[in-house]
Amino acid sequence: MHRHDEEEAFVVLEGAIEATVDGELLTAPAGHTLHIPSGVDHSFRSIGPGPARLIVAFPIHDPLAPEHTVYLEGARPDTRPSGAGA
Repeated sequence: MHRHDEEEAFVVLEGAIEATVDGELLTAPAGHTLHIPSGVDHSFRSIGPGPARLIVAFPIHDPLAPEHTVYLEGARPDTRPSGAGA
């Protein structure tokens, strides 16, 4: 669970995600889009089948950086593609 000072949007290309947005549980399968308003607590997870593939749009370069995101649970996720080196 986290929030940003900027809005964001997700386009689900493959699989499906379950998102909690401002306390509301939403499901978005492939072909759907989610809009997250600025300042709203949210989280999401892949619910299959298989991994979810998303396009994520932000109006800023590194939205997950500590100066743009408040992490309410856990830490910044690893967003590197599978197999990418550190």
